[in-house]
Amino acid sequence: ISADARLLGTSSLAVDESTLTGESQPVQKSAGKIASQVCENGNLLFAGTSVTSGQARAVVLLPV
Repeated sequence: ISADARLLGTSSLAVDESTLTGESQPVQKSAGKIASQVCENGNLLFAGTSVTSGQARAVVLLPV
């Protein structure tokens, strides 16, 4: 994943976020409401991570 993005739709999406979190297992992602804590958002993709399975549609987030 080359840019931070918010998910608009997914199909069985799993993402390897080990470069950010150190977790050894891929994380399931889905489009949904934005949580109050960024770390709890399952609808965000982060630059430097990798899709391990599934498909998604997302919109790139611009830095402010």
